[in-house]
Formats: sequence, C-alpha cells, structure tokens
Amino acid sequence: MATTACVPSTINGPVLLNANTDGVEFNGNSVNGPATISGTTGTLPSPDTGSVEATGNETTGPLTIQ
Repeated sequence: MATTACVPSTINGPVLLNANTDGVEFNGNSVNGPATISGTTGTLPSPDTGSVEATGNETTGPLTIQ
C-alpha cells in the first residue's frame, strides 16, 4: 500500500533524519536551515521505489541526502 500525502510543514531550524529503518518521504516542506537525510536502510512502499523521496522542499541551507 502506498503512503498518503502529509500536509507540508514549515520547520524553523535544522532537520536531521538519520538511521531510519523504513523509507523516508520528506516532500514539500519549508526548512529555515539545513536538512540532512542519511543512513536510511529501508525502502518506500509500492508503488514508490528506493529508500528516500525528497521533492519540492525549500531550504535556506543545503539539502543533503546520503
């Protein structure tokens, strides 16, 4: 089953999503700081593919996916 969309968020400060054992969807957010997604070992549910989906985000710092 595919995941359902969440309402985009505004985050004041840095974002660190680290060592997730499921897939990560981080879409459409406004981040006032840097954002890092790293160490994700899981996968997204079908029909999505891969381990991380991060689209449509606006950040004042870099968005890094490792």
